[in-house]
Amino acid sequence: MDAGTGFVAGADSTGGYLTHKYKEKKRKANDNGNMNLNMNKFSTALLNLSFNDRNQIEEEIHGVSCMSITERPVLIEVSLHQFDMELNLMPLENKSAYIKVLAQQDSSSYLLTKDMKLRFLRSELFDPSRSALRYSKYLNLLYEIFGECALKRPIRLQEDFNSDELSFFKSGAYQLLPFRDRCGRRIFAGVSSKKIPQKLLSKIWLYLFFVCIGGSDISNNDKNNLETQQKGVVMVIFPIPYGNDIKNARERLDSLSRTLQSIPIRIVALHFCVPDSHLFKFLNTVYGTSSRPLIPRVRFHLGNPIEILYKLQQFGIPIEHFPATDTGNIKLIYFKQWINLRTHLEYEQEKKINNNDNNNNNNIIIVECPLSNDVIFRRGKTMNFHSGNIKFQNLIESRICEYFINPNTSLSQRKEIEIDVLNEILNSCGRFLTWIAEKKWWLVIHSEDEMQFKIHYAFLGFRTRMLKKQQKQQKVVPTVAKLTSLFEGQQVGQKKKRHNNNNCSSSFSDCGLHCDSDDNNSNNSGNNNCSDCGYFFSVDDARIEYNGRNNDENENGDECDIPVTELLKGAHT
Repeated sequence: MDAGTGFVAGADSTGGYLTHKYKEKKRKANDNGNMNLNMNKFSTALLNLSFNDRNQIEEEIHGVSCMSITERPVLIEVSLHQFDMELNLMPLENKSAYIKVLAQQDSSSYLLTKDMKLRFLRSELFDPSRSALRYSKYLNLLYEIFGECALKRPIRLQEDFNSDELSFFKSGAYQLLPFRDRCGRRIFAGVSSKKIPQKLLSKIWLYLFFVCIGGSDISNNDKNNLETQQKGVVMVIFPIPYGNDIKNARERLDSLSRTLQSIPIRIVALHFCVPDSHLFKFLNTVYGTSSRPLIPRVRFHLGNPIEILYKLQQFGIPIEHFPATDTGNIKLIYFKQWINLRTHLEYEQEKKINNNDNNNNNNIIIVECPLSNDVIFRRGKTMNFHSGNIKFQNLIESRICEYFINPNTSLSQRKEIEIDVLNEILNSCGRFLTWIAEKKWWLVIHSEDEMQFKIHYAFLGFRTRMLKKQQKQQKVVPTVAKLTSLFEGQQVGQKKKRHNNNNCSSSFSDCGLHCDSDDNNSNNSGNNNCSDCGYFFSVDDARIEYNGRNNDENENGDECDIPVTELLKGAHT
């Protein structure tokens, strides 16, 4: 008898091995045991947290709040001093790569800068001890994966990846989404489960997270990366198709766990999206390799791809930009543009270093991913899904009455309103970005005249949409009134019952609807009794006018004007 399952190991007719039925029962029992064990680990990890910690983590996962620390100059100065003290007290065997960096002739390595150390402090919410430990792990991992060159200069896509590695990277298996979630956090998506070397996986993850926090772009415009460093990153693992190779999955998650414990960024949520059939195996693999502090932030989503995407939407993740389709394909349009952008930026940075050019050209700032308060403009496409544009639209709506409807508002006062809107956007750390179609990237607008011009046309566009909406309502209300009066007129002095063909023709002669009184038509109608005249149309039939208008609108927004008589005739077709 098996001690773990209680099953008796039976022999087949040849006196050989366990029967297939016994093996199947034992496998299911082991899966159930692993499931219970892992759920106990998950419950224990949550119970070890205080109520406030659990509540804060849950709110941060859903994008409701952020646990980042308010940064003040005194806090930054004291934390950096304690960070250096923790590094000096650390055992030598734990900071071997850090010693190599200090031993370099050029002591101005990007890894020793104040801003680089601040990234690690932000990732641990300004805990100097844990930040220094993460810093040493990161340097050791960089040296192990990329070699000594990564300790001297920032890692680069074209130089640190060979042709085979670059070919897999360009397949789009791991991407950074082009827009943030509703809380302003970057989104890392993994949409493949192909078996690849563990070292290559670590290379890709280290590079993507390095780019996500700003890479080596420290002195130019680290403001563009400050929001990501403070709010963290959301990870979505969406394997398509998910393989049955448990060993491959275990190696993948082991590499991921080691990377997440060393990178200078917070992982605020980790979403694993798997089919139901692989639940037991996947849970066993994940909880066996995930780092303990990350377990409370793990969420599982089960079902088909469409169901999973709608579940992710509840956490503020923009699913319209997710790189995986429901058929198992990977979207590559944005990813190819992103690779071209990274190649250009790395080339410009290398040229700047070789020429010893320390002058920052702030007139041209390329933005990889817009911030949550940025207002973005792109010709031919609506950007209403972006949180910065939603805030900008609400700001325009709050001033539209003062700007247009108030007859006492002069032209100079309208310009003052535009300037007020502009200052409110800039004071909230927002910027105005425009899409450069030829280059396929976002560019910061510096000219105040151009920004005010954008605001002016935003007011005009909002007024145009408002007038169109009012015109629709004005056309719909009379039609509904006619239908209501028509129905009420039929109820006067009579019961709610069906009429014969004779009184139907007389009752509705004023509305232009006539019913044939031929015997053939009466027989054909059967029990309908003049239902074709629209007398007994249902509540749903009364809504056809609305649906007809919405469905019959052309691309320019022109409405299809349906007469009442045609509406009533079509209610029973």
